[in-house]
Amino acid sequence: MQQNANKISSLDQKLKRGLATQAALNGLFQPYNVGKMNLSVAVGGYESQSALAIGSGYRFNDKLAVKMGVAFSVNGGGTAYNVGANYEF
Repeated sequence: MQQNANKISSLDQKLKRGLATQAALNGLFQPYNVGKMNLSVAVGGYESQSALAIGSGYRFNDKLAVKMGVAFSVNGGGTAYNVGANYEF
């Protein structure tokens, strides 16, 4: 019984760390001006867990931009990343 309780508690912490990393990734910005690259930093949290994200992006022209980011749980055990492109028409 205690072993199951420990596993559930561990899973709960992993879930909270994952949600914190996603919140941090959502805080990253994309460059607005054509020909500009940016470096962006954001923090995020969920309940007792916190995460730090760092990312970069580049706007090729008024229609095309790309960005990427990586986030780390400050409490250990959680890393997330994203890469995206945006085309406006």
